Amino acid sequence: MRGYYDEYALKAFQLNSIDYLLKPLEEADLKRSLDKLATLREHLGDWPQKLLNWFGQ
Repeated sequence: MRGYYDEYALKAFQLNSIDYLLKPLEEADLKRSLDKLATLREHLGDWPQKLLNWFGQ
């Protein structure tokens, strides 16, 4: 049987989330998530915005 929070975690990753944080929030966990975001942005450049522009967003 899956727990209540498992449902949220599964949905988050289905939506391509960067990470899934739970309360109480630990500073190290937040830093890790922000580092992941920075790395993704560095590697992706501006292609996500170009894609949105292409679709008229």
